[in-house]
Amino acid sequence: MSRQEILRIKSIAIKNFRAYLGDSGPILFSRNNNSPVTIFHGTNGLGKTSLFNAIHWGIYGEEKKSKDHKIKSEGLVNSYVIDTLQDGANDEMFVKIQIENQTNDLQYEITRKILIIKEGISKELVVNDIVGGKIPRSIVANTEITFAYKDPDSDDDELIVTSNQFTVSALLKKIFPKATSNFFLLDGELLDEFLNGNNVFVKKGIEDISQLPLLQNCEKQVKSTSNKVGASTTSNRTEYTLTEDKITKREEIKTKCEAQAPIIKKQIDELERKEAEGLKMILKYDDEAIRKIQGQIESNKTSLTVLEENIKTNKKTIQRIVYDNLDKVIMRNAYQSAVTKYEQFQAEKKLPSKFSKDILQQLLNEHECVCGRNLNEDNEAVEKIKDMLSVSYDSTLGHSMNKIVDQTSDIVNELKNSEEQIAEIKKCNEQIADYRIKRQDLKNQNDEYEKELDKVDSDKLEKIRKSNLDLSKKLKDARDERRENEATLQMVTDELVTLRNKFDKIRRLTIKDEHAMNKIHLADYIQNILAKAHEQLRSEFVEIVKEKTEELYMKTAPQAHIFHGISIDKNTFAIEANRSDGKDKEISRGQAHVLGISFINAIRHITTKNYFMIIDSPFHNISQQERIDICDEIPTSHENTQLTLLVTDSEYEGDVKKTNLPSVRSTLKKNNSIGCEYNLVQKPHAKIKSEEYFKTNVEEYS
Repeated sequence: MSRQEILRIKSIAIKNFRAYLGDSGPILFSRNNNSPVTIFHGTNGLGKTSLFNAIHWGIYGEEKKSKDHKIKSEGLVNSYVIDTLQDGANDEMFVKIQIENQTNDLQYEITRKILIIKEGISKELVVNDIVGGKIPRSIVANTEITFAYKDPDSDDDELIVTSNQFTVSALLKKIFPKATSNFFLLDGELLDEFLNGNNVFVKKGIEDISQLPLLQNCEKQVKSTSNKVGASTTSNRTEYTLTEDKITKREEIKTKCEAQAPIIKKQIDELERKEAEGLKMILKYDDEAIRKIQGQIESNKTSLTVLEENIKTNKKTIQRIVYDNLDKVIMRNAYQSAVTKYEQFQAEKKLPSKFSKDILQQLLNEHECVCGRNLNEDNEAVEKIKDMLSVSYDSTLGHSMNKIVDQTSDIVNELKNSEEQIAEIKKCNEQIADYRIKRQDLKNQNDEYEKELDKVDSDKLEKIRKSNLDLSKKLKDARDERRENEATLQMVTDELVTLRNKFDKIRRLTIKDEHAMNKIHLADYIQNILAKAHEQLRSEFVEIVKEKTEELYMKTAPQAHIFHGISIDKNTFAIEANRSDGKDKEISRGQAHVLGISFINAIRHITTKNYFMIIDSPFHNISQQERIDICDEIPTSHENTQLTLLVTDSEYEGDVKKTNLPSVRSTLKKNNSIGCEYNLVQKPHAKIKSEEYFKTNVEEYS
């Protein structure tokens, strides 16, 4: 392999390109092999991708294609410049890139400029993507490009400048072939396109680098010459030509079908994986979420039934007590007054004796108790009889009074009993109030559970089911496409056998010139050799790239130990990592990222030019740990490569407290990888009517 030319960016200057209002001045890039990384960071929308596109536009005259392969529709020229340009005035937008070839000590300076002129007043608007959206028709934009270089053999430091469009285009095409741009100007979000083999631009770039098309072209040229010789010597030229055309068309169809086969297979595999994951999620939600929620609802309903029964029981108890003691409830106050008086008279000994006045007086007169005791000998008993005599009545009145006393005594007892009943009623009411609170809590819980159930059904589950239906349809379409592709491939293969036999027969029968026949045989022989050489070279190229990719990947990939190598499809150049455990499991975003970068570096390794590498969004959609792992391996994985990373603040600084992991910045600093570091800052510039204009500044970061 010849010595590689080492190309490095020295600086870039930007004026009025998208978010970069005004002249940024020269922004320096690190050219130190020990600290080869240049960092540009800022929040989303501040101009990282614009900076990336400025470099691509400066070299190729167009922006890098976005993920959907569409160039952004808004204009290249900063809108403030267009909106504020005065009649008869002019301004410019330019990108100036300084590049050095360290191998040959060459210096390059590429300047691509748009001159903007406002010739006069015009209200008519026209869409212009160069200068930005709908603009007055009076705005004229002219694009210029100049290429300057320093002659290494000259002592003069002055640059040799050329602005001839054809000369500049030829020089840039030689130094920066368009097909190679995907290997030094990388969109981090598109790294997976290097893996699946679907990107025609990537495939073409690889083929151009490998120079495989040269053999293919030679093969086609020899075949064309052979066919022309055969055609010129055949008596049945019409049939000869028609058969040849049929063979060519069938070969084209066959090639297309063969190229489509691995792409369709990968698509089906991916759809089947997603469909299986969707079914698993549906089962999960059916078995876990819904069943759990429904179980809670049913449990609460059981508890509600018990509470309702308790409330009914307590209400019945209250009703029974009230019914049985209705009179006492109604006359409670009157009864209470009677009881109070009764207790008072009883304490004051004002209640009538149960014995009549006549009987008591007779006992005193006879000096003998009814029990036979002599009252003269018992003064205490005499005093007791005298006390009873003082509250005694005659026989008729005494009987009535005693009856009243007995009834009042009964009321006292019943009232005491009713108080106990009232206490029980109070207890029942307190229990009912408590049951009602618990009942409402359970009803509220069930309402929340119902909402949760509705949410699971209507949101997540329904989305999953809809997604799976879409996947099933896509899978059916893909399988139909595969069957159709296989059927077409088989059909054209069979037709080719028939047509080639027919073609050879026609050619043998019709060729009269033996010399011409020898030429054809020789051409066929050469064509066969070229075909074998092409196949062998392709296989060798793929093997070399595979070995280098494998070497880099196994050194730098997160959890590399779970892989035993990689494989590359020799037709599509699709690559994949092979797991040691034999499981057909999709690799992580971080592993895919490293695999893509390893593949690119392997391709770069065998090229004649060691280009700088600029990556926009290098850590897109990968975990913090994987970012750290990748940064740890940058000195190894990007050896002798000038590396520029365009990252967001969150990717660069990271949430150290939340993740408990070091940041990308601290990891790169630890490795002494950072040579230059810039912060993209957006600042207000002006306000015209309701429109506010901003500009992005590139500031050194410390």
